[in-house]
Amino acid sequence: MARIASGEVGVHHEGREYIFRPSFRRMDELEQDWGIRDQWDDLRSEIDDVRYGTAAIVLWAFFTGSDEDALNLTGYKRDIYHDGEFAGTVYVPGIMDQDEQVVIAMALLRNGLCGVSNFVDKKSDTDSFSSGKFNAYDFVFAIAQNLEISKTEAEDMTMAEYHQALKVMNPERFVDMTEENEKTDALLKAVGWE
Repeated sequence: MARIASGEVGVHHEGREYIFRPSFRRMDELEQDWGIRDQWDDLRSEIDDVRYGTAAIVLWAFFTGSDEDALNLTGYKRDIYHDGEFAGTVYVPGIMDQDEQVVIAMALLRNGLCGVSNFVDKKSDTDSFSSGKFNAYDFVFAIAQNLEISKTEAEDMTMAEYHQALKVMNPERFVDMTEENEKTDALLKAVGWE
């Protein structure tokens, strides 16, 4: 697994790369269909079937490849019939371990909601998710206006890409605390404090 600066997650298997991209469009679809807060909570459930099922939903929502590839990655449940009567359901495992799927799904939701870690707007003290409902189009319309791009282009962006663009456009307003901490550490080291 590779976490990419854009907020995407790449999974490599047998020479192939599978990309999961938490764009605003896909975040909105996940919110409308399943509720992101519910998915976040279910990924932390102590019930394996809940966690695993939710991880598959999240991965499918953000997967950029074909449905067949998604099935091969996540696995699926299949109903079994004997003599024409339902005999039960079996899980057909995918390439990815189910616990690994949960970790990747959590990373994708975090990337989709938070973007760049430690990214801080010096003028804001609000949390975009504190209401319990994520509205991707609050961001899409702000992105289209602030970056002077089309709505479609804004929908295709990830939160991390938006943060990077804001930082480039307004370096005095937005700060990456990781960079700030590294600068402070370097300064302390330069003056003999370690």
